[in-house]
Amino acid sequence: MRLWNFVFVLSSLMLLSSQALGQFEPTTVNRTTTRATIDGQGYFQHTVLAGQTLFGISQAYGVSIETIYNANQHLPDLRNGLRAGLVLHIPVNAVAPLLQAPQRPVQIAQNLTQPTTVRRPEHSVQIQTIEIPYRDFIEHTVDRRETLFGISRRYQVSQDSILMHNPIARQGLHYRQVLKIPVKKYSAIPFFYYDVQQGETLENLSTHFGVTQMEVMNLNQGADLENLAAGSLLRVPARAAAIDWPPYIVVDQQAADSKRLMVYCANPRLKEHYNVAVLIPLYLDQFNPELTRINASHVSFSFLSFYQGILIALDSIAQVGVSITLHTFDIGRNASDAQQLVNNNSLEQMDLIIGPFFPEPLRVIAAFANKRGIAVVSPFYDNPDLLVGNANLFQVSPSLQTMLESTAEYVARNYTHQNIIFVHNNQPEAQGLINAFRNRLTSDLAMVKNGRYLNTINGHLLSDLGLVGKGRRRNGEMGELRNSNGNRQFHEVVYRTGGMAEIQRHLDATRQNIIITLIGGEAFVSNYLRQLDLMRNRFQITVIGTPQWLEYQTVNLRLYESLNVHNMTSDFVDYRQTHEQNFVTRFRKAYRTEPDFDAFHGVRTGYFFFDALGRYGREFFKCVEQLNSPEFTNPFHFKNAYGEGWENIKFVLFRQAGFRQQNVATQ
Repeated sequence: MRLWNFVFVLSSLMLLSSQALGQFEPTTVNRTTTRATIDGQGYFQHTVLAGQTLFGISQAYGVSIETIYNANQHLPDLRNGLRAGLVLHIPVNAVAPLLQAPQRPVQIAQNLTQPTTVRRPEHSVQIQTIEIPYRDFIEHTVDRRETLFGISRRYQVSQDSILMHNPIARQGLHYRQVLKIPVKKYSAIPFFYYDVQQGETLENLSTHFGVTQMEVMNLNQGADLENLAAGSLLRVPARAAAIDWPPYIVVDQQAADSKRLMVYCANPRLKEHYNVAVLIPLYLDQFNPELTRINASHVSFSFLSFYQGILIALDSIAQVGVSITLHTFDIGRNASDAQQLVNNNSLEQMDLIIGPFFPEPLRVIAAFANKRGIAVVSPFYDNPDLLVGNANLFQVSPSLQTMLESTAEYVARNYTHQNIIFVHNNQPEAQGLINAFRNRLTSDLAMVKNGRYLNTINGHLLSDLGLVGKGRRRNGEMGELRNSNGNRQFHEVVYRTGGMAEIQRHLDATRQNIIITLIGGEAFVSNYLRQLDLMRNRFQITVIGTPQWLEYQTVNLRLYESLNVHNMTSDFVDYRQTHEQNFVTRFRKAYRTEPDFDAFHGVRTGYFFFDALGRYGREFFKCVEQLNSPEFTNPFHFKNAYGEGWENIKFVLFRQAGFRQQNVATQ
């Protein structure tokens, strides 16, 4: 590639991320009181001011962006952006109610951390009612020649909303197909106003009144329930008025802290605009300006496709109204570069930091961000040790330990009565992983054999032996596990001493043989699989390898398929999925080349965290439970590692079939 061409592409990418998007002070959005009635429907008439975004307007009125689109179909260019002076119709019946005191304004007060006394209100309260919207579903049977667009217009819901609840409809509609149509309904909820006293919290008030926090939150949408102010008026469900309240209740502070997170996530602090830093190794200092061509293997191309994926994610999130300016910094392996960035205050105004990619500079940035409450994303580094002491650090790539532990659970669940052979070399540098895998497999097999279900939290086993693995303590050790015939249920082979002969001695012709191999090396794996392949006529064999095997170019792919080799990766791409196909199309159009795994990794990482900012603000790390919700099709599932930072535990165990990778969970 010519040097000037590369520099042009790179400068264009950075221009898009920092200049073309622009930097501006966000414009505050206030609700208007101007109304109009059109075809019997009431609308607020919101006049757009310079700098306002659809996302900001939707948040101010408590409606979705799609609701605004549907209410303004007379403005066909609305999806292309806003302009100052444009008048938007906001449906009155869709707007979330604000908590307003009938006699005085609500004031914000600091939340006290000490247990407090809840005052008993007067029993002669005035019961009122309020219409609270909720989601319900109706069934629609598709008629001949009906289209998705026509159905969405009929029920006044978006096509995307219908597809979200009816994934099979993405393949097209057919006659008499039944669709679930999400519709908004309203329920009249009786309530009374309660005068909040100094130090009272949602936690102790809901317990005191005998109602759930969610009931109170639904009645007080738009209010800052995390910081209840003395003298503010709170709506309380009317059924609490008849309760004979005790004089006071003392709230455990740790439980109250947990509940406050739930309150924050229900009413997060959002901004009109966010700043995101990407600290990526571009190695711009290694260019020779005298060269007219640059080799495609140049180090500067190492992470360029990841960055290109980030830019596509940025464009996608902008289309749903989240305003983000990307700030790009060239940070490689040197901690000094990261320290210089910290010293010159370049990151002080960031709401999110993606990178650095290497451990030493990442350590510097994580320590800086942890003190300022800024979330940091580690895209590639997969050692969870760095999560200790960095509560806002997100590790996107699961560690090998995490993948092996989950694979042990998979083997225990699916091959309980098969012949399991565990092969390793007792490598000193891998002894911790070997021991953790052996212990996990032993305990999981014992639980399944004894008829006890595997209880999991976020995909990780919790047994009466405790969590097993690096940095975790084990309360007991299992002896060797035996099956009902008295034979060992799994065998362990140290390959460097026993070799292939020892593996063959443990093979069982009457059962499936699951050979788990924690040994790497391209020459070894190629020879190892060839020798196992010679035994396929006598034995049924499935091999489970390590992620390093994916990097080997000389291993015959036929061996992967004939031996049913299973492997693990966090970068699995299912090209049959519509969203993956759409990304490939967009990437080709933007960059005139095919996306690699780093590009997919970039768009997934970017969109997940950009979306988290849009939903929950810069403190989205308080709402990881919500981000992990199965409601969203997420590429990640984060768990709190060792009580500190967050590790993604989601990955795919796959096998080769027809020279394609297949997710074994879907087979």
